[in-house]
Amino acid sequence: RDGAVKIPWEMAFVMTGCMAIGTTAAGLGFGTIISNYCLPVFQNSGGNVFIVFGALFLLVFVFNFLMTPMAIWALITIPMCEIALQLGMDPLAMIFGLVHTSEMIILPYEYLPYLIVYAFGMMKMTDFVKLNVLRCVLYIPGFLLILVPYWMLIGLV
Repeated sequence: RDGAVKIPWEMAFVMTGCMAIGTTAAGLGFGTIISNYCLPVFQNSGGNVFIVFGALFLLVFVFNFLMTPMAIWALITIPMCEIALQLGMDPLAMIFGLVHTSEMIILPYEYLPYLIVYAFGMMKMTDFVKLNVLRCVLYIPGFLLILVPYWMLIGLV
C-alpha cells in the first residue's frame, strides 16, 4: 500500500523489554530488598540530603551496568519514594534524583540513544568511554553541589 503509515514496532519492543526487566525484578521482590538495605543507610545519615542523594547516585550508577535507565526506574521508583516519605522528604525530589542519576553511564549498552550512536560507528569505544567518564566526573559534583542545594533552596528537599 502506498502512503500507509509504517509503525516502528522494533522500538516499541525494545522499550517494552527494557521496562520489563525492571518490572520483573520488582515483581520478584528486588525492590523490597533494595528498600530494606537502603532505608537504614539513609536513616543513619542523620537527615543529610547529600549523603542520601550521594548513596542514591552510587546505587543507580551500579545498577546502570546491569539494566537500562527505564528498567531502573521501573524497579526502584516506588521503593525510593517510600523511603523518601519515611525520611520526611518530598518523593518528587527522589524521582528527580533517579532521573538525573540514571544518566550516568560509561558504556553504550547502558542507554539506547548512546547505543545507537556507537552502533552506527559514529564514535569509537575508547572515545565513548573517555567522554562519558569525564561527563560522570563533572556531573557528580554538579549534582551534589548545585542541583541538591537548589532543591533545598526551593523547598523540594
